Amino acid sequence: MRRRILFFIFSLGLALIVSVAWLLPDKRQAANTPQGEATGNEEKGASQAAGAEESKWVQATGRVRLVGSGAFSELVITQENKQWYIAKEEIDQLNALQQQTVTLEGEETIRELKWANGRPAGMRRYLHNIKIIHVE
Repeated sequence: MRRRILFFIFSLGLALIVSVAWLLPDKRQAANTPQGEATGNEEKGASQAAGAEESKWVQATGRVRLVGSGAFSELVITQENKQWYIAKEEIDQLNALQQQTVTLEGEETIRELKWANGRPAGMRRYLHNIKIIHVE
């Protein structure tokens, strides 16, 4: 019983340390930037805060795949070097075409992802207003 209690206390302490480490800002960039000098992220952060997303019309050919699990599953069009996530309102249109190669056109928006501490985590391409051109 004593071991279980000690293990539980140790686990809570470890979880607290890890969560605090994620919440602290990255001091390496702040230390390398002289006071008053811009880091280059101010303008990008302001445009993201405003919710500005550029969109363009693209034609994509790729395999329709289901990624994720359970409630967090999403449809993706996969090409050799790119993948587009299908917007939630378009899923019904492509759900029956899983594992098939399709050519479609739609409006592409790119969303930059960030970790909880503000560091960049990559980007995702989303397709909206999809029109299916060809199914193989």
